[in-house]
Amino acid sequence: MPEADIIFGVERMIKKYQYKYPKYLRGRLALFPSMFPDVADTSLESICSVVDLGFDHAQHPAPDGFIPDPHDASRSKGEAWESFLKPLPVGNVFVHARGRECLVTAGPLALVFRLGVGDAGLMLKREDYEELVRARVPRVNDGEATPGRSRSFVIPHHLTVEGNRLANPGDDRPQTVNIPAAVVGEDLVFVIVNCSHNVRLKIVALDRGWTPEDLRPDSKLWDKLWDESYGPCWIKEPDVALARLERWRSDILNTSPPDTNASLVKELCRNQAVFNGFGKHLACDFLHEQCLWPGMPLHALCADDALFHTFKDGIVEYMQRWMSQDYWHDCLGCYNLDRPFAHNRNSDQRYLGRHVQVFRKAFAADMPAELYNKYVERGLLNPDHVIGQPCTPQESELTQGKMKRMVPVYVYADPDSTSSEAPYKFYTIIRARRPDSWGMGWNASVPRCPGDARLPGSPTVFGPASSPIHKNNQLDPTVALKPGRARKHRDGKRGRPAKDRSKAQLNRDSEALERLRQRVEERMQEDEVAEEVAEAQAERPAKRVKTSSLNLDVLANVCKFLGEKSDILSVSLTCSSAHAFAVSWLLSTHPVRLKSGPSIHHFRSFLLANLPARAPYLLALHIDLTWPQPQADDTTPLVEILASCNNIEHLTIAFQKASWPTVTDPRFLNAINSIPSLSSFTVRGESIDALALLPGLRAPVRTLGIQSSNITLGTSRHPAILGQFLPRGLVRTLEALKLDRFTVDPAHGGVDVQAIINLPCGLDMAPYPAIRSLFVESFKGQAWLHLLQHLFPALDGTLCLGGGYSLDFPFNEARFSGLLREANYASQSESNADGVSHTWKKLDRVICGAQMLYVLGLRCPIRLLMLESVFTSEDHRYAADALRENPVPRLKLSALHDLGPAFGDVFSPELAGTLTHLTLCLFYSNDYGSESSPSGEGEVLQWDTVLAGIVSAIRPLHNLTHLHIVIGASVYVHKVAPWPFAPEKEYAHTFRESTFDWEGTASTLADALPSLRNVFLTTNGFLANWDDEPGSCGRWQPYERWHITRGWRVGDPSTGTDGAPEGERTLVQLHDNIMETTVRKEELVLSKLDEAALHLNYGWGRTPPPLSVP
Repeated sequence: MPEADIIFGVERMIKKYQYKYPKYLRGRLALFPSMFPDVADTSLESICSVVDLGFDHAQHPAPDGFIPDPHDASRSKGEAWESFLKPLPVGNVFVHARGRECLVTAGPLALVFRLGVGDAGLMLKREDYEELVRARVPRVNDGEATPGRSRSFVIPHHLTVEGNRLANPGDDRPQTVNIPAAVVGEDLVFVIVNCSHNVRLKIVALDRGWTPEDLRPDSKLWDKLWDESYGPCWIKEPDVALARLERWRSDILNTSPPDTNASLVKELCRNQAVFNGFGKHLACDFLHEQCLWPGMPLHALCADDALFHTFKDGIVEYMQRWMSQDYWHDCLGCYNLDRPFAHNRNSDQRYLGRHVQVFRKAFAADMPAELYNKYVERGLLNPDHVIGQPCTPQESELTQGKMKRMVPVYVYADPDSTSSEAPYKFYTIIRARRPDSWGMGWNASVPRCPGDARLPGSPTVFGPASSPIHKNNQLDPTVALKPGRARKHRDGKRGRPAKDRSKAQLNRDSEALERLRQRVEERMQEDEVAEEVAEAQAERPAKRVKTSSLNLDVLANVCKFLGEKSDILSVSLTCSSAHAFAVSWLLSTHPVRLKSGPSIHHFRSFLLANLPARAPYLLALHIDLTWPQPQADDTTPLVEILASCNNIEHLTIAFQKASWPTVTDPRFLNAINSIPSLSSFTVRGESIDALALLPGLRAPVRTLGIQSSNITLGTSRHPAILGQFLPRGLVRTLEALKLDRFTVDPAHGGVDVQAIINLPCGLDMAPYPAIRSLFVESFKGQAWLHLLQHLFPALDGTLCLGGGYSLDFPFNEARFSGLLREANYASQSESNADGVSHTWKKLDRVICGAQMLYVLGLRCPIRLLMLESVFTSEDHRYAADALRENPVPRLKLSALHDLGPAFGDVFSPELAGTLTHLTLCLFYSNDYGSESSPSGEGEVLQWDTVLAGIVSAIRPLHNLTHLHIVIGASVYVHKVAPWPFAPEKEYAHTFRESTFDWEGTASTLADALPSLRNVFLTTNGFLANWDDEPGSCGRWQPYERWHITRGWRVGDPSTGTDGAPEGERTLVQLHDNIMETTVRKEELVLSKLDEAALHLNYGWGRTPPPLSVP
């Protein structure tokens, strides 16, 4: 049943319209008994009762020739309301809400109503109302195959929302609504929408018109209006309500013996004589703000003077908020749209987000730091603490910010509920144990993660905009709306016009709900783990599902074909046998990511619940101790996790100053060093250099990653500095080294470091004899190849030296680049004093910029070259010279969309003789500011012109068999721009899936390259405008984005295969799976810098193909 917040919302709505009239809003009462339920519950009062206080029907006869609706007349025979079916007198309209009841007057008649769950009160235009009540259809009740006597009004199509979840239902099932009563005014009509079939009406008839004085508590008619089982209103009659609360307390204390099973939450909901207006929502949220256990016995509250007075003062303050301007502004605003049944999304989201604290939520609304810390100080969040006992929390447990977010909520079910009724539930964040003196009521209840009312499919029927009639008239996210600017509905009214939500906005809503759904599912899985642990500790056998019909070997093989994490989780929930296989497969194929605090403790419990079946399958573990604030007790569970999982192959540790004691704990380092299978170790330091952790590492890892941020010393990593921290045993086993920065130039070793240590000559430093791959994000200083070859003599895998590079030389950089290249070129034919040459024999993959490639002067064969950021004419020259002297068979090249005249020189005859695979990543970007020209003005690019330039550049590649062209378009509309979105003629729109000429582009490329066997095209769009988020500096918020790849196999013209005449080339489009496999197998992939430039990892649920470099 709706609670005080909803009832007072109805009162507020009517009063808001009353203010528009010079005197009073006037109207007449209209009843529609055919809308009443077929059968009323005999245990309750009548559907509609009548209190006649002198109303004279003779003075208000029916008009001549008036005939009531036959359905209304049939339903009213012998009922008290039968005489009120005629047109009733018009009079002043007043409204008064009291707790869970509401009263609306119309002349001499007053209508008192109590709404059911999901019912609502709405205001309609008179013309819309007249059209609505013309057509009635039989109503089919839930669970019945045939309709009964009740009828429903058919909602005209123009009053519903286009694209709603019930769009196009068919003529045999139109949208309908039940309106049992209405107050019809000259221009506006107030209607009661009965969705629950549980609305209760009472007509109080006077021999005169109602006045405001009749609706005061001191009026003689006051007691005639309201149900005697409902007490004073906490909002309008606080003094009387407080006096009755004191009498209630006295009665509780005089009860002997005290009833320990009577709970506070049930009393608030069911004793409306004292707590009028409260329901389960307001009760749970109010007790949450009071830091009270909802299942607390009544006598425990009443016997504590301080606690009871805080409780009493809190009720008045809490209930007054439903009359506050904040609540009215957030949830009771009028939707400026000529569709009265439309769902008010803003009202619904604000109500659930700001005015619902814990009720039917998986995570509490943002809690003020003072309230959260009060819970912590009382030990209410500690499952090992007993409520009421002294508690001394640790400083790290208290929050230091203004708000505490994402505090988990738990639902408790009344263990005393009978099997014939649904268990009585309440919601709270309290985990502490209850005192034994409180009895067994609620104490035996096991806390669980509740479903969240904000998720799709949740039966959300509380809130001003959550009625089913509203929910059925909200936009369906699956409707194919056009991207871009959303339509505005201009109806001539004052104020901001209503605006449809765009496809991008609906997608963002869906993504936010998906993130919430994943968090809820993770919590539910943690509850399952906790139950398994409890059963194991109690030595009770867990419930097992009969699996005689399941072939376990087949089931295990099926799990191995699941790649998406969501698919594996879905299979794990089907049965216990599938759960075991799915969990092991999930652990072996996806890294486990842990953060400080609860994440570590929950995963430890998960492992220990079935250690032999889970620990052996954990292969990759990422431990992030940088955020949230590390807990003091994180060390012990981390050590237990590392000691239990002996098959970990990949381990990442991220830490900061606050977590330094944890990562340097001898137990922690010993646990890492004891993992026999550990092959890859990455350490990341924030505000502290990651190198500081490495001296204690003894595990013989083959791959080592070092990254640091927000540090001042050691701006570049010189080999001599690395040698001070890396144990010699580790140096001998390393096969791959990944560094955030690196140099072999002593001038870039770091000024502060040079003050401590004299850097030796590079040739005097011990080499890394086993390293086969080197990854450097930022290379500094002069790239002396002889030093690199001395340090890494066995390098034959990947050499990655970052995308950008500058010699930073004081005189002519181009001249010095040539001198350095000559020196490096000559060093590859020299031997050391012992006659041993360290020249690299081959390199599988090289990733660097054009100038770096030129300076290195590599002479060894390179199988795959990935050139980054070839943007300028100088870059073109560097790349052309380097590739002319050392051509490669496979090339990935990133360049600007406008290639320029010098770009064709890159594809020299020498390169054309060897190149078989080419990936071109072309970037286009445009910014719109305050001086941007309107749509249609200025020069507009044409894709045909750009394509002609590409074809001209690559036409000499006569051996090219595989081509992949990636076009990345980025558009940024600044907040000072004259429009919120890019103009329709923006060039980036050319690359949308619906507008791009896929077949024509592929055919042009295939015709230009006779040797081509496969061609792939990818268009990527990122269109964003500036979003000033509250409390932040703002960010670019994409309003439209796409990433589409298509591929073709080019038919051989000499054979006439693929259904084409001999001599003609045909294109056969590839299936998505075949296309992705071919791109990956033929290494037509992008680098990580390319993916970042294309925004592929910015807000996507998963990275779309093509995949990045392994």
